[in-house]
Amino acid sequence: MNSFVALYNKDIVASYSFIKSEIQILGKKYPMRWGVNAATLPKFRKQGLGKDCYLNARNTDGVFGVYGFTKNVGGFYKDEGFNLFKFLGQKYVRVINSDYIKFIEYWKSNFLNHKDKNNFLFFDEHNFYNELSNKKILEKFSLNDLNTSVRDEGFLKWKFNNFQTDNYERCKINTEDKFSHIIVKRVRLAPTHFFATRIIDIYGEMKDLKTVFKSILEKCRERGDIYIDYCCIGDVYEALFKYFSFHELSYEENNSFPELVNPLTLKENQYRIAFFSNKIQERVHMMNHENSYFTRLDSDRERISVTF
Repeated sequence: MNSFVALYNKDIVASYSFIKSEIQILGKKYPMRWGVNAATLPKFRKQGLGKDCYLNARNTDGVFGVYGFTKNVGGFYKDEGFNLFKFLGQKYVRVINSDYIKFIEYWKSNFLNHKDKNNFLFFDEHNFYNELSNKKILEKFSLNDLNTSVRDEGFLKWKFNNFQTDNYERCKINTEDKFSHIIVKRVRLAPTHFFATRIIDIYGEMKDLKTVFKSILEKCRERGDIYIDYCCIGDVYEALFKYFSFHELSYEENNSFPELVNPLTLKENQYRIAFFSNKIQERVHMMNHENSYFTRLDSDRERISVTF
């Protein structure tokens, strides 16, 4: 984590924090900064201190990005010259066992109003134990054609503390000089006793991901998870989700479905993403939902809560 700060009498009164990584655009790598947190003490607001910190973070030689914010905040970034993607992140859900019904009844009774209840999703019963769909999975596509985050081993180990805390798990297959992986986190659906698995990142060759996915699905069944969910921007792996019988949530379902945090909360879809660059503006502004792929890996919500 890195920060620009404003000081008053050697005390921090404003700050803007960001995470450094790399991004691939049109096959070329660039330095990347993800904005993650801004704060200004009340008595020092409206003095431009917070904005100065933000501008120092934003005006990098590479690319600056933000992921996960409200519609109003999105308007601010658009006015600032960011490339604000038109489409929000799409959520996919795979039901694993029939306890899903019990959980959804609890969710509807305690979190949703009458209007939302009428629009809420109930999966057909055959989805509870449905194995793999009969759709042929797309095997050939080029990861080099994607505009996406660079998944460097050192960065991943830093962000998730080498997958030793917070119930993060990584299932990986190495093939020559490449890897395919799926990163997940098991979450208790507090205050209930149910558990679900939250997919953080999917990346790699389709044929290897099929093998990894089967292993994860079996593990989730064995430990009693009631469903798996995933959210991403970009549909490069849509064939994989269909193959494993994931359901793509509609806009109404997305805004009524629980966000896998502890404790549970009802939260509208805020998986918006925007990018800015002084140096490669044209390249950044050609990025869109169709040629890009970003996941929960890129969100500040997904990193360890305890550091040593």
